[in-house]
Amino acid sequence: MCVKRWRILTVLYLILLTYLCLREGRAPDPTEPKILQILWPNVAHIPAYAILTYCLFQSVSSINPKVQMGIFSFAFSYGVLIEFLQGFVPYRYPSLSDVFLNLLGILSAFYLVLKVKPIKE
Repeated sequence: MCVKRWRILTVLYLILLTYLCLREGRAPDPTEPKILQILWPNVAHIPAYAILTYCLFQSVSSINPKVQMGIFSFAFSYGVLIEFLQGFVPYRYPSLSDVFLNLLGILSAFYLVLKVKPIKE
């Protein structure tokens, strides 16, 4: 897929991720197991931000340290901004642990892209 299409896909993914993160939460369901109430929303941060970071890598024409820092800065800042905004959404709240999980997703994508499989030669 060409860089232009990846950029469009990245913007669409950002819109989807923003919607999912900022939509109104729901009150805890007492019939749902407590482990699922805690585990599922937290674990979802890692793949969500890994996918975002991967899309950002695919959206650039060359990868150098300056571009890598830009990708990291954007993805991390976006995650912090989303956590801040969640403080204004009913049944949602900002969390430092979520920021940490976002960071794990970002770093896992960096590892996969830069160490495991180069995306551009």
